[in-house]
Amino acid sequence: MLQVTAGLIVFAGRILLAQRPQGKRLGGQWEFPGGKVEAGEALTACLRRELQEELELSGTVGVKYAESVYRYPFGDICLHAYWFASENENVTLHEHQAVVWLTPEELSDYELVAADREIAARLKNNFMDNSLRRCSAK
Repeated sequence: MLQVTAGLIVFAGRILLAQRPQGKRLGGQWEFPGGKVEAGEALTACLRRELQEELELSGTVGVKYAESVYRYPFGDICLHAYWFASENENVTLHEHQAVVWLTPEELSDYELVAADREIAARLKNNFMDNSLRRCSAK
């Protein structure tokens, strides 16, 4: 099973979604950015590396929020989602075709990749616990 990380990237009370590029697997769909864990790599190190490579984004990896296992036609993945407090909202796109900053309530307005849907639903349902606001960078 492929191990993948995803960042629940937060800045100023909003969370970042990134759109996968057209022409690639799951192209045009939206996701919490992250990527594949390399051999011997820690999950949090993977997330920091992927966010730097794909978005030139730096910040602090927080606690693990959720894990999602999903069976795609191309293989099974285990997605590890971590809070990530971004130092700013500026990103440089190297892999994705677009990004948006949203409230958890707005996540359902976007076509998410299947593995991220359960996590998005949990975020939306648990927003009242104020987790998102607590981990936002100042």
